[in-house]
Amino acid sequence: MLSHSEVYANKADQIWRTAQPYIADRTLAAAEALFHASDHLEHLKAPPGPPPPPAEDVSRHLAQVYFRTRQADYFLQEIHDNSASPLVSLARQYYQRAVQSYDRSDFRGADEYGKAAEELVKALEDLAQAATLAPQPRR
Repeated sequence: MLSHSEVYANKADQIWRTAQPYIADRTLAAAEALFHASDHLEHLKAPPGPPPPPAEDVSRHLAQVYFRTRQADYFLQEIHDNSASPLVSLARQYYQRAVQSYDRSDFRGADEYGKAAEELVKALEDLAQAATLAPQPRR
């Protein structure tokens, strides 16, 4: 994810130089969302900090994440760039890990995996927003 984040951050810098600030901003937002997703996964490697949210809160959040992951295909379609397709798969994988963690009563893992999946979908949404304003090739 960090490599994807770096790619999109560099792309945002290039777009900024072409005087397209909104597209650059959305591309940079995607890079940041990928960085945040990676950060949530890093939290799982760290010693446990504060207690995780209550099971009911995690369950409610996972229901929201489920619907966000359902939007991933639409966002990918709007991006018009298949290089972002691994992000859809990753979002689904991390959502599934969140559910599996929840089923094992690992609410910390469920929370962090759910947040990672959510950030991946946010990255796709940001890229879709950038793509809607980008000049499309003539057919």
